[in-house]
Amino acid sequence: MQIYTKGSTRKTQKIVKDLTRFCAEMLMSKRLADGLLIRIEFIKDLDNQYDGDCEYVDEESRPKEFLIRVNNSLKLSKKLRTICHEMVHVKQYATGEMKYMSRPARFTKFQGTLYPDEFDYWDSPWEIEAFGREPGLYTRWIDSRGHTKNIIFDTRHVDDDITSEEIEYIKG
Repeated sequence: MQIYTKGSTRKTQKIVKDLTRFCAEMLMSKRLADGLLIRIEFIKDLDNQYDGDCEYVDEESRPKEFLIRVNNSLKLSKKLRTICHEMVHVKQYATGEMKYMSRPARFTKFQGTLYPDEFDYWDSPWEIEAFGREPGLYTRWIDSRGHTKNIIFDTRHVDDDITSEEIEYIKG
């Protein structure tokens, strides 16, 4: 697998490449993953409402070249979780589970079913899978790299103190 990164720091780029390889190992066969080219760009104030996005660059039925864009304004742990999420989409495209279709109208074909462009983002099965797999991929990577309980990476162990506003809201 070839991974190219643009933007962010060299240290972050190195971490992102490791995470990308890890996700590919978890999501795809070695043979499939080895044939992929993935470009990851960190963009300040990404021009959409999401933390990141993924698209295939080549027009094959099972594409091999991908562009993942990540909002560079996010904190590191959120950038990394976004990579995990987008790597699920890479898997969906690379295995042929998902394909964006523009004719006769704009549709997403996912596991043999066509979904119109207007289909609700939160109900789409490809997003449900990506949001579902994202925390598990990230947690497994943290644990496998010895980052467990490291406050930079592992947000599972951060105490979420209830704010005074939340207490007032709960009290009614």
